[in-house]
Amino acid sequence: SNCKSELDDLLNTVETVKAVLEDADAKQESLNSQEKHYIQELKDAVYDADDVLDEFLTLVKQKQLRNNKVIAFFSRFKHLTHRLSSKVQRVNDKLNKIASKSVKFSFKVDYKPIKFTKEETSSFMCDQIIGREEDVEKIIGFLLGSVNVDHSNVSLLAIVGMGGLGKTALAQLVFNDPRVSKAFPLMRWTCIADQDQQQLDLKGHLGKIVKGFSLSDKMSLEDIHHEVKEQLGGKQYLLVLDDVWTESYDDWQKLEGFLKVGGRGSWIIVTTRSKKTAQMIGGDQVHVLQGLSEAESWNLFETMAFQAEERDDERVKIGKEIVKKCINVPLAIRVVASLLRGQSKSKWLSFHDNGLDYLSETNDTMTRILKLSYDQLNPSLKACFAYCAIFPKDWRIYKQKLIWLWMAQGYISSENVGEDYFRILLQRCFFQDIREDKFGTINSCKIHDLLHDISEKAAGDEICRFRFDTSNVGKRVRHLFFMSTPHAHHIFNANHIRTCLRIKNCRMDQLVASKSILKWTCLRSLDLRRTRAKSLPESIGQLLHLRSLDLSDSHLEVLPKSITKLVNLQTLLLNRCTRLKQLPNDLSKLVDLQTFNLDSCRSLKQVPDDVNKLVHLSTLSVAHCDALNCMPTNISMLTCLHTLCEFVVGVRENSTQRQCFNGLKDLQHLNKLKGRLEIHIAVLKDAKFVKGEHGGGGYLRGKQHLYTIVFNFRCGEEYGSKESEQALLEEMHPHHDIKTLELYGYHGETIPRWPGRGDNSAFFYLPNLATLKIRNCSELLYLPWQIEKLPYLKTLEISELLNMEYVADSETHVLGEGSSFFPSLDNLMISKLPKLKGWWRSSGSEFLVRISIAGDKKLERLGE
Repeated sequence: SNCKSELDDLLNTVETVKAVLEDADAKQESLNSQEKHYIQELKDAVYDADDVLDEFLTLVKQKQLRNNKVIAFFSRFKHLTHRLSSKVQRVNDKLNKIASKSVKFSFKVDYKPIKFTKEETSSFMCDQIIGREEDVEKIIGFLLGSVNVDHSNVSLLAIVGMGGLGKTALAQLVFNDPRVSKAFPLMRWTCIADQDQQQLDLKGHLGKIVKGFSLSDKMSLEDIHHEVKEQLGGKQYLLVLDDVWTESYDDWQKLEGFLKVGGRGSWIIVTTRSKKTAQMIGGDQVHVLQGLSEAESWNLFETMAFQAEERDDERVKIGKEIVKKCINVPLAIRVVASLLRGQSKSKWLSFHDNGLDYLSETNDTMTRILKLSYDQLNPSLKACFAYCAIFPKDWRIYKQKLIWLWMAQGYISSENVGEDYFRILLQRCFFQDIREDKFGTINSCKIHDLLHDISEKAAGDEICRFRFDTSNVGKRVRHLFFMSTPHAHHIFNANHIRTCLRIKNCRMDQLVASKSILKWTCLRSLDLRRTRAKSLPESIGQLLHLRSLDLSDSHLEVLPKSITKLVNLQTLLLNRCTRLKQLPNDLSKLVDLQTFNLDSCRSLKQVPDDVNKLVHLSTLSVAHCDALNCMPTNISMLTCLHTLCEFVVGVRENSTQRQCFNGLKDLQHLNKLKGRLEIHIAVLKDAKFVKGEHGGGGYLRGKQHLYTIVFNFRCGEEYGSKESEQALLEEMHPHHDIKTLELYGYHGETIPRWPGRGDNSAFFYLPNLATLKIRNCSELLYLPWQIEKLPYLKTLEISELLNMEYVADSETHVLGEGSSFFPSLDNLMISKLPKLKGWWRSSGSEFLVRISIAGDKKLERLGE
């Protein structure tokens, strides 16, 4: 058909144009204005082409045609293809018209980014701080000195230096020093980052300084000032204002006037690149931060650039020449060293000869070095990093959310690729200031403001951070971040916007109520968190391109049926929608859904069974859904599922307890689950759980990627069968590598003796256990005695065990030669055990008073 032929032509043309755009991006610095305009026209046309192609694929999905039977689609749905054909023709004509000008410019693909060597590294590489000990001591000396320098209650100190020297890192070292935290009862940190503000946003900055205060557009400056005085007035505080740019004395005086309400000995530390700002703020108290010494610069480069057995005289010589070009600036050294790490000697030489030959000690050297590192990323990584410009400076970026956004824009194909890209950008020092969970998994990061400048420049006019003083949004804006609540008079180009994000306190209700935001038909990502509407318009189903929809923390009671038309949806967030009572049928139509978060939907009674057809679903989160009685049937069909925070074994409406126990067979087959799993179990008093009848047991045995397992038995008058719960728990059989085990509400008298490794003890079967918590198990009589021999157990909490007289059911407590009593225990909590007499039956209650753990560790408190 004509339409199919035109689509094929369009696909080929787009691929060619993308190659031209990649080449042009590598030459961005040398393009003249005419060339830049030409490239912008090409980009616009590629976006249009992408929309048309995506619309076609969406229609194919909606007609549920499989096996790529595109010809059948064209023959059966002529009324649709006619409309598509017109769109395709218009885009093709536009591209051809622009392409006809290409002879003037001679773009080609002739650059090769440095291929990044995949390796496992620790995060210390980009966060390690070298050579600032003297600076730290000098500043702490100021703060803790007995004389208040300017004879007022609040003193000021400015740290000044060029970008990339580590002013923020130095302030963080001071801020986190134990001597400082001991001296200042009240400590606050806020990032000003007013580089792009014509006038200092007093209201916004003061709003960030006060804690637990919900800032809204309706609040006056006086309201916020009152709150500042409430929180800071008369108290000795340390306040850090990071990245201040304003050189306006009047603006600074206004801000300072609001803040100088502290008690005697208070300090305000300001970091800035501007010497004028530093003098204006700090007066005589200005700390000028210098570059690293030659030795410190080389030490930093050497730590980051060399892998094992790579160091040789020739590399060292090349490396020292490269370090000189980095003008002793830590950020430049980190970025260049991480770029060269793991590369061949020829790549080092090429970078030295070609990459740095135009650098000299000028003001823009840092920017050029960082841009050079950006230029060596592959096109997909460039797109991912440029997209990060949508976030304000100093914004804490959550890794999982960023990966969802990258996927929605089509920069990456899967979460696994996103994890790899995040790791590469982190290792190349584009990301910094990471935070990890207790198991060492990175969950968030920030971007240095100089690198943020690079991402903004790369993104160009496509990014807009909307503020209260923004009049209209440019026609080339593709990605919007609302810093202030938009109102009806604001004008948006609905045909182009692909991302709509917002800060927490920004309300989108007006745009939803007017349905104007639902006319942004090109949206890929939409953030409607905290909407107060009880329902959404059915017109949301028209957002055919939508991949990521965040409706969390909303007042929604139902979802529109049309939401199932969003067949491209990959991420659907409904967490903390506490009023949501029901989900629409036909969720199986969301064929691309990968993440479905229903955490804390406390009114939701059931997840439709047809979610078991969402074959790409990798995350289904139903934590704290208090009204949920059962899991969807045949959930084991979700073969990609790796995150399931909670699994409910309960009583489904119109089903017997026995039928609900059969759901355990689904759990048995979900062996890709990782992280934490909480199993909620509701066993009726008259229920009979027969071992071997519901899939044969061993429901958790194959789940080697779980590190935390929580068993939570439902309590109440109609729940609690001692024998059935004991039999069911015995059939669970956790994998022996788990680190944390928690047991709540269990009605059994003993904990099952899961077999394993030649020992009959439950806890010796779990040799790597680090945390054990047992609570509200009123019938439990004892724990297996081997618990005190667990080599890695650090935390033990036992409480509300009303019938327990002895912790261990053993007449002897001989540990054996070389054995220690709790060799690793740091935290022990024993509370609400009213019948407790001792640890072992033979030891007597005196033991509880004199208990000594791991030699020198003395137990000071046992709880109630």
